[in-house]
Amino acid sequence: MPKRTNDFQQLIHFIYSQIVPEGATVTESVLLKEQNSPAKREVDILIEYEIAGTKLRIAVECRDRSRKDDIEWIDGLIGKYQDLGVDKVIAVSNSGFSADAIKKASAKKIDTRSLEQALNTDWTKEFIKLGIVTITQQIFVDQVEVEAEPALEEQPELTFSIVNPQGVFVCTLDGLLKDCYNRRIEKDIHKHLQQHFLELFKVLADLQKTLLSEQKVIPSNVAVIDKNGIAHKILSLTFHTRSVFATKEASIENHFFEKAHITSATIDNGESELLHITAVQIAGKKQGKVFLRSKPKKTIKKTGE
Repeated sequence: MPKRTNDFQQLIHFIYSQIVPEGATVTESVLLKEQNSPAKREVDILIEYEIAGTKLRIAVECRDRSRKDDIEWIDGLIGKYQDLGVDKVIAVSNSGFSADAIKKASAKKIDTRSLEQALNTDWTKEFIKLGIVTITQQIFVDQVEVEAEPALEEQPELTFSIVNPQGVFVCTLDGLLKDCYNRRIEKDIHKHLQQHFLELFKVLADLQKTLLSEQKVIPSNVAVIDKNGIAHKILSLTFHTRSVFATKEASIENHFFEKAHITSATIDNGESELLHITAVQIAGKKQGKVFLRSKPKKTIKKTGE
């Protein structure tokens, strides 16, 4: 049977893997054999550790849904775990539990846990108050220097012809510049930004800066024809660009779970998918983790389609 998981289960797995006692193991999607039959049942998360020579096993079951979990899920867990030989069962729901579900779980020694809404008054110094923004980038080409042989006596026009060594027309200078920009310049700017983003923009206010760049491209054996019909071999094209950025703050939700603080947001990028971002901070840990997930938008069919 293939391992099954989902984003909420992965989130809870990460949190427990950070807060369990030293020496404990936290494993996702484990198959456990029933004690009185050859059947195996899948456990979302299994925590195993040893205390004073006694091995303990805790099963964690996760449910990600928009409404409170009811008593039927608890009934299912009672039946599932009556013969699996675990020491404790923890049921985790992102939306909470109904009163009947909590009462039934308590009677059967199943712990119920859910994400708790975090208020501004809940912040402590060990958690960083996070914000999530979308960043858009616009690149402007301010100037392109054309180095040619023989040297051009005046600034070439975009309508000048570009020819190959046989003198055959290839494109206009405008077409050559656009091709170089699309194939090299834009990609190099994005790559540089990805590699050095945190060095360039340490705080949100830094995104108000304009990012200047100068990049040289060497075209493959072509020449530009000037107004007098003279061919000038292009040695290089130097692009001078500037990048400007705009930010839009996303609506976020903050929750607590066990020793973790969870910040999440859903971003609509205007395309066919929504981007879900979840950042997790663990009390006592220097580093957290960010979970990213894209999900197709729900479409509403028009009547008659």
